[in-house]
Amino acid sequence: MTADSPPKQTRLRIGVDVGDPTTSDTTIAVESAIREVIARAKVEPTAISSVTIGTTAFLNAVIERERSRLSQVAVLRLSKSFLRDVRPFSDWPMDLAEAIRGYVGYVDGGLHIDGSEEAPIVEEQVVAQCREIRERGLSTVVIAGVYSPIDQEFHQEDRVRDIVACEIPGADIVCSHKVANIGFLERENASIINAAILRFARQTIRGFQAAIQKLDLPSHCPLYLTQNDGTLLDAASAARVPIRTFSSGVTNSMRGAAYLSGLASGSEEQEGSGESAIVVDIGGTTTDVGVMLPSGLPRQASAYVSVAGVKVNYSLPHLHSIGLGGGSIIKKNDNGDGVILGPESAGHELHLSLAFGGSVATATDVAVAAGLARVGTRPVASENLDKGFVSDTLARVKAMLEEAIDTVKTSPDPMPVFLTGGGSVLAPENIEGASTIIRPPFHDVANAVGAACSKVGSTIDIIQNTSERTMAEATEDAKRMAIEKVVSAGALQETVYIARVDVMPIPYLDNQVRSVATAIGDLDISRLRPSIPQAVEDDDEETHSASPSAIPIPDARSGPSIAEAKEDHWTYRPKVQRNPTTGIPEWHISTTDLEYIADGCYLLGCGGGGNPEAGKLQLRDMLSNGHGVRVIDAQSLDPASVVYWGGRMGSPAAISERLQAHETVLAMRALASHLRHTNSENDGTPMDAKWPSRSAAQTDWSHFSAVQPVSSTGPW
Repeated sequence: MTADSPPKQTRLRIGVDVGDPTTSDTTIAVESAIREVIARAKVEPTAISSVTIGTTAFLNAVIERERSRLSQVAVLRLSKSFLRDVRPFSDWPMDLAEAIRGYVGYVDGGLHIDGSEEAPIVEEQVVAQCREIRERGLSTVVIAGVYSPIDQEFHQEDRVRDIVACEIPGADIVCSHKVANIGFLERENASIINAAILRFARQTIRGFQAAIQKLDLPSHCPLYLTQNDGTLLDAASAARVPIRTFSSGVTNSMRGAAYLSGLASGSEEQEGSGESAIVVDIGGTTTDVGVMLPSGLPRQASAYVSVAGVKVNYSLPHLHSIGLGGGSIIKKNDNGDGVILGPESAGHELHLSLAFGGSVATATDVAVAAGLARVGTRPVASENLDKGFVSDTLARVKAMLEEAIDTVKTSPDPMPVFLTGGGSVLAPENIEGASTIIRPPFHDVANAVGAACSKVGSTIDIIQNTSERTMAEATEDAKRMAIEKVVSAGALQETVYIARVDVMPIPYLDNQVRSVATAIGDLDISRLRPSIPQAVEDDDEETHSASPSAIPIPDARSGPSIAEAKEDHWTYRPKVQRNPTTGIPEWHISTTDLEYIADGCYLLGCGGGGNPEAGKLQLRDMLSNGHGVRVIDAQSLDPASVVYWGGRMGSPAAISERLQAHETVLAMRALASHLRHTNSENDGTPMDAKWPSRSAAQTDWSHFSAVQPVSSTGPW
């Protein structure tokens, strides 16, 4: 055996948990940690087959809005008929949108739900958009087309990518179908976030690689990062799609707890035969609670999730987080009854806690006072922590954990609970709803253990036609495609199993089903290759940074959504005024009202007709541009009035991609023209005279959407 060949008997993998690295200390810290663990394990470096790192660095870059880590993004949307009314960044937190938004352009393209082409790509249109992007000094571009995840024939996003690459050499280009699945707005959001952190991701991963290169590891030893579902992502892929690592920290803790506790390994034979368990990861600031399935993977969120205040639809574990950690600040309740625990935290500044000589009472101090932990520079947390204060705090911890556990359970039956993280010393010995409580060995480093034992995984999400095959045959095809994909990604063929498969008929469409399948397998060490250096090579800052003429990025700050800050539900009242002419009350809709109406429509409709989010955003943009919407009593109308009403029917699967268009408005215009109806002021002007011609409507949708046609950030 040579140093360049994988060891035949020893298959050791190193897992590393990296918090929030900086370019200056990443290489040194990772190198030191790996060197130390190899020395303590007393193994030869040649016995190491791979290094896997779990990190929250990329997520933190978005949450903290740090300008040095975020790039401005130009967005190109592909659709001839749709997408104009609901704009990119419409539902983002204001400060994050201002930091990332660079330009928005539209070109012909898009697909129908059956995979046929809505409109072909017109190269001249793409070239014109590239000219606009270059003039703004931008070099990070997102391409998002309607139904691009099912585009198996036309490859529209890829074609536009090739044109952009020629027109803007050196640009970072993200195709939405490479990032997420069906659900246009959420897929576009995920793609934009992914594009904004590409430059920082390359820098960070390059630091990881530099650390490994300084060690005496064999050349076949590759670098992996863990992704959100607990599976592996090679360094080159992580540099292209860093968003897939956002929730890997908690997922690694869950996988590590399962491994250390001997929970079901997730093998094909054990799939479905094991028992689900709840994993509670208590850190310095927050506690994350999730369910580990018998497959060995965390339960995934079944709907859209929010990342840094932005809705996305890529794979993320279903987690419930609460403000409880070792650094949680404790205060006596003003009414003298019990204590207030968190969400304020000194988790990043534990030197402020009593146990370390500070003056702030934290959960760590209570743990020390109760004899649950021995940390800090003082032997006793504080003489001021009387027994009542300590017992009240521990009771509050117990209540918070029980509520969090109950939130993630899908049945009232007790379930095993695994405790991980350094703050797990706070947890009581008995928790309501837990059949048993287990603190695995090395639970404080479960994150690193989870990274080391991660498997290879791949998911396919496709729409299939069942007109000439059965549902069962479609299901088997989806499984086969998932297995082929995971094997090509580096999984050992004989260890691959299907961890998840869902085949769902698409409402209102005959012979169309959506199939989602996930395949998992062990890493095939015999096929390991070193990471691809050129995938994360040094950046040319002039190439990847916006020029001074581009929109400046504001200082990091927290801010409300673009609509407005959230109202107090208990004190808010809708704006109802009497019409000065008729004296009849009228409800003037506000953006807050739209939030309530959208929630009510979704709940009362039980999801029928799809998510009303796109319609809410369209109306909200109209309000923000000075237009009004009134709700009136039908009896207030003149009996001779003519009322136009429009409605649409269709599959939620279609609406989720096509967002809003103007078929209803155009139909009303055509009918008004045919019937020669006049406008509501009865001044004799034909109604269609106030609307643009059909040809104008096809090229300038702002006439209908009431959106300003041009802004400093692009053609909105």
